[in-house]
Amino acid sequence: MLAAQGMAVHFTGSPTHNRQTRVRLSGWDVGAFLNIRFHDLPVPRLSSPRPDTHAAVNSLSATSQRVVVFHDSLMSFAAQEAVAIPNSEAYVFHNVSAFANLLFQWAARGEDGWLRFVLPNCRRVPPVDGCFTEEFTGFIRRQYEKTPPPAGRLFNTCRSVEGKFVDLLARDQVFKHAKFFTVGPVCEDF
Repeated sequence: MLAAQGMAVHFTGSPTHNRQTRVRLSGWDVGAFLNIRFHDLPVPRLSSPRPDTHAAVNSLSATSQRVVVFHDSLMSFAAQEAVAIPNSEAYVFHNVSAFANLLFQWAARGEDGWLRFVLPNCRRVPPVDGCFTEEFTGFIRRQYEKTPPPAGRLFNTCRSVEGKFVDLLARDQVFKHAKFFTVGPVCEDF
């Protein structure tokens, strides 16, 4: 949106993320591309050791009073494993902004008309339709359906950046029944 208004936009990230972002731009106004510059940051390769098939399972829970598992909102398997450990709690980490969380929740419930009351000076917010492929939307839905109710939720934001939206999230029907923490903004680069 900024680039379409003639502003220079610099997108800095790993080569993989930049490539993924360029793919998402297909179908957009070609004129806006002239104002977008991509900068690849060098990312060192990380070796990942093979799993130890002889490792003890849940040995941490046997020696600890309490185990707290933080998992990405799209990793239902981690939440399911945490629930199976008697002395554990699972906390969901939502890695997008409070605004994005609200927008997606409201759109899913057909309530995105609320946005004009929250942002009365905003002329237009692009619809969330088309943000994700049908396959990815299905994946998100399945992950949410399979995730047991969490002990709490962590959001990638802070009150000084998104105070109004943090307050709205805290009252939203999906999020209001669990402990609520803001821990960001956190930059993730995988």
